[in-house]
This record gives sequence, C-alpha cells and structure tokens, in this order.
Amino acid sequence: MDEGTTRMKDHRPSPETPAELERDIEVVRNDLGMVAGELDRRRHELFDVRRQLTRHPLAIALIAGAALGIAAAGIALATSRRRRRYHDVAERFGRVREAMQRMSRHPERVARPMPSAGRRIATAGGTAAASVLARQLTQRLLNR
Repeated sequence: MDEGTTRMKDHRPSPETPAELERDIEVVRNDLGMVAGELDRRRHELFDVRRQLTRHPLAIALIAGAALGIAAAGIALATSRRRRRYHDVAERFGRVREAMQRMSRHPERVARPMPSAGRRIATAGGTAAASVLARQLTQRLLNR
C-alpha cells in the first residue's frame, strides 16, 4: 500500500514535520487533562454523601426501608421458627434425647453458658444506637 492509501483509511493526514507532531501531542495531552479533570470532579460528586442524600432522598429512603424490612423479616422468621420448634412435642422429645446423649458422652457440653456481661452490654448499646440512628434518619427524611 502506498502512503496516500494509508492516509485515506485514517481520514486524517499524518503529520509531516516534528512541529505538527508536537502540536498533535499537545492537543491530545490537553484533551486527556480535561477528561481526567472531569472524571475527578465526577468522582468527588459521586462520593459526596450529603449531595447524594439531597439529590436522591426517595431512593435512599426506599433502600433504607428495604434493608430494615429484610432485617425485620429475618428476625420475624427466626422467632417464628424458634417458637414453632419449641412448642412441637416431637421436637421436644428429640431435644431431650439429644441432651441425654450429650450428657452421657460429654457432660460439659450439656448446658449453654450465659453470655458475658460485656456481650450483654454491647448488645444493649448497639440496639440503642441503631434505634437513635433510625429515628434521626426518619426525622430528617420527613422534614425534607
């Protein structure tokens, strides 16, 4: 292929002098600088939590509500299963049989230890903090 055919495929003439090549490099460098600046601006905007809260309050409220709903459903399901299992006569006999087997093989494994005081305090603190946080988020969303 001759040089003229190559130029036709690129749809632009290739630079013929070092000055033209430097000019093209400078144009590309400036374009890359502008693109990098725009990407940096968008990154800052994307990770600005306050801005996202003001821009998308409904979506964030829906996501928070869905997360709370999933957590509540999980707790309700676990509670329901535990109650059903506790009141089922066959389950009770099965648990008694398992306890007797454990007692005969490994007496130290029969009783469950009580949670430590630190664990109970941490659980109470976490529950209180989650309650306060949920109340504050709800008030902020309702005020807007």
